[in-house]
Amino acid sequence: MSVTDTQATTRRDLDRAVEELKVGAERWAQTPVAERAALFRRVHAAVARVAPRWAAAAAEAKNVAQSDPYAGEEWMTGPYGALESAAAYARSYEALAAGRSPVDGLHIGAAPGSRVAVRVLPRTLQEWVLFNGFRAEVWMPPGVSADQVRREAGLEAGAVGRYGGVGLVLGAGNISSIAPLDAFYELVAHNRASLVKLNPTFGGLLEVYHAALAPLIEAGVVRVVTGDGEVGAYLTQHSGIDKVHITGAAATHDAIVWGTGEEADRRRAAGDPRLTVPITSELGGVAPMIVVPGRWSAADLRFQAEHLVSMRLHNAGHNCVAGQVVVLSADWAQKDEFLAELRAALARMPARDPWYPGTAAKITRAQDAHPGRSTSRAAC
Repeated sequence: MSVTDTQATTRRDLDRAVEELKVGAERWAQTPVAERAALFRRVHAAVARVAPRWAAAAAEAKNVAQSDPYAGEEWMTGPYGALESAAAYARSYEALAAGRSPVDGLHIGAAPGSRVAVRVLPRTLQEWVLFNGFRAEVWMPPGVSADQVRREAGLEAGAVGRYGGVGLVLGAGNISSIAPLDAFYELVAHNRASLVKLNPTFGGLLEVYHAALAPLIEAGVVRVVTGDGEVGAYLTQHSGIDKVHITGAAATHDAIVWGTGEEADRRRAAGDPRLTVPITSELGGVAPMIVVPGRWSAADLRFQAEHLVSMRLHNAGHNCVAGQVVVLSADWAQKDEFLAELRAALARMPARDPWYPGTAAKITRAQDAHPGRSTSRAAC
């Protein structure tokens, strides 16, 4: 559904989508776990079929040529992410259907503070190769036992009969897999159908998303729409929406929750949000890149400097999790050597053109606020 007609028609389309999702969520609540697993296997196959189109459309949205080495990013952060997610959810449902825990087979160990740690990467031989040298663990809150982890893993994935309602997903405008992944999570973890409103930067991917998510759309648990800020504002106040999730700017989140201008000031003071349903928000931050001091070889210094620079330049810096600050030990004997490698690596990397709307104005404000300072080769 593309929202491009008059406001009256647009609202009728949106109202119809919400009503269809209510029916779909009710049907999903009664769907056996094994059938849910099979549905996500079909999603995996659908994403695989459109993967080249997906990556190409995402690259085009960012003005990245198919021959550009950075085009590979759009495969990893687009269809690859959706493929891995769909497969993981299918495996979790299959485990639950067989009476097992989704974490069976994962290494469960200990972490500082008497915590339980679950190793989630690498899990397969493919991941050992693709993410060579990397390891990821999920640390549980203090007091959560290994048995509790096994028992409660999957949240409401196995809760047949529980109606989760309809959620609004306000999609990210920087990484093309985020909006579909948010819809996946809402469905699996909360039995909640999703109306996905695309960020205008990815409006050109509408048909790709329709094809990739076709099994979920046919099941009535996902609808994907495009539109401007008025569409998003209408949906956040829609009586049929039970929850909102946004990936975006803090200012957008605040406008949704409190309104703008004098209304926002009044509502904040009174503790009276205009949004009456729960909201979850992923709004980015200033991520530190912490360099642990030690006796490093010249190769180590160069490799890690390139690692940090590639992290910073990924997606031209338009990442919620992009490293923004390098943290070094003041008395590290190799500090200056590392900084020299860092500057050299930054100079070697091909320059990236900031593509996200509004970036030029942000760079100008940063330059005005810090005269005499040079700006990064990628904006954030």
